[in-house]
Amino acid sequence: MPANSSDERREFERIDVSFPVEIETKKGAERIKGEARNICGAGMAVVLKKNTPLKDDVRLILQIPDNRQPYSIYGKVAWTQDAPEGQNVMGVGFHSVDLFRLWRIFRLPEVRKPMF
Repeated sequence: MPANSSDERREFERIDVSFPVEIETKKGAERIKGEARNICGAGMAVVLKKNTPLKDDVRLILQIPDNRQPYSIYGKVAWTQDAPEGQNVMGVGFHSVDLFRLWRIFRLPEVRKPMF
């Protein structure tokens, strides 16, 4: 694998997830419902029915399935791509993240991986 591949540059392991997310754009002007596809400590991918422009600042409202309040995190749209059935996949890089709060996701039984 080339030394400059995207996998080589990752600081955090990316894990597959599936839970509802709302994307708030333009300081609350619009909310778009989507589904989290994968996440790491630096960003996440979300499947949407509507595209959001690149470089837009967004607020992600994560409906983590742990029976607690939603978790909001801010980021910037880094990439978008078309997906089947008129959907779009959007990658968001987090502006900053509280890893202890984000740990709620990594503790979910469906995303836990064995240590060894």
